[in-house]
Amino acid sequence: MDKIRPEIRTFILGTVGLSTATWNIAFDLGAYRTIFYGRILTAWVTVTAILLVVLLVPERDVPVPRWGKVFMLMPTLSLILMPISTNFGESEIIDGLVISIGVFALLICLPYSIFVVANVINADLLNLPETRLKIYLVIIVVVFGLIGYWAGANNHIFFNCGDFEIAGQARPDNCQPGPPLQFLEKPGGRLD
Repeated sequence: MDKIRPEIRTFILGTVGLSTATWNIAFDLGAYRTIFYGRILTAWVTVTAILLVVLLVPERDVPVPRWGKVFMLMPTLSLILMPISTNFGESEIIDGLVISIGVFALLICLPYSIFVVANVINADLLNLPETRLKIYLVIIVVVFGLIGYWAGANNHIFFNCGDFEIAGQARPDNCQPGPPLQFLEKPGGRLD
């Protein structure tokens, strides 16, 4: 493993982090046609914590462009607008604005913030020397997003309704009836 080039290590770090965040959100969108509040709050905390670090440390240590800082403000703006949408009637304009900013915050701002963290940890991420690695990174993340959405929309192929219930999640409308998959079950129905 010592023979792996540093730019390949950086590529792997960025790809895994961005793909994981994208997969989770895409699966929920596919399975439930929504993003759960827990993911929204996790995204807000993640992005806002990174933004605070960016604002508090010298810019030479964490160089993030102004537009990047504006991106990282979007989850907070989304959270500010949510109570307005919830408590002040059914305005299609406000609801559309909240949903648009929320989706932008989760699908663009969260991956961007993870990208910033990865860059702080390993400054070579933004400066991958090979253009093909940058292109591969984007392609892989997009592919995982598409597969995540497809897997969520077609969850009945992979999971039973019991899998969602045992995880404490709502059952998607199209889940396959049945108990959860139990990998460690012994004869007699006991789990060890």
